[in-house]
Amino acid sequence: MRAKNYGTLSLVVLAVLLPALASATSIVLTSISGGTYNYGVTVAPGETVLFGAGQTITFTNLAGVTGGSTSNTLGTFFSVSSFTPSSVTFITSSGGGLQNTSNFAVTFGYLTINSTVTTPGDVNYSMQTQNQGTVNGVTQGPAALRPEPSTLALFGMGLAGIAGLIHKRVAISSKSASQ
Repeated sequence: MRAKNYGTLSLVVLAVLLPALASATSIVLTSISGGTYNYGVTVAPGETVLFGAGQTITFTNLAGVTGGSTSNTLGTFFSVSSFTPSSVTFITSSGGGLQNTSNFAVTFGYLTINSTVTTPGDVNYSMQTQNQGTVNGVTQGPAALRPEPSTLALFGMGLAGIAGLIHKRVAISSKSASQ
């Protein structure tokens, strides 16, 4: 009977703690429209995230980037610092903060990335903050499609088979030409 009580207590503790753990500060993709990807910073209940002047949020592992912009809450203190076809960096000019006084995670927006790629995949981000250090993670975004290793192996075997057939035909035709 005692073990059953501990099991119930464990489930209650997990039910209370897991939502709080799952909603730590992160960057999430909030919407996609064509090649326009909008991101927000999600802040856990009761947390504040502070950004100092010159701190950055950088997205990497991207594909086809043509530009970026900011708006709403994040647009008040972030702007685009630089972008390449595979990365975008947003920077704070004077700093600012995101305070969540609610009992649930809140997402503040927006950082926008424009790309020629319209199919999302995994992209990396790195967010510098004053009070939480550097927060790294993975979200969805305009990523270059990468074939699975088994697809590459199958493709390689197909090429080897074709090369074998060509070699065999060349050997047969050169043998019959010499006779």
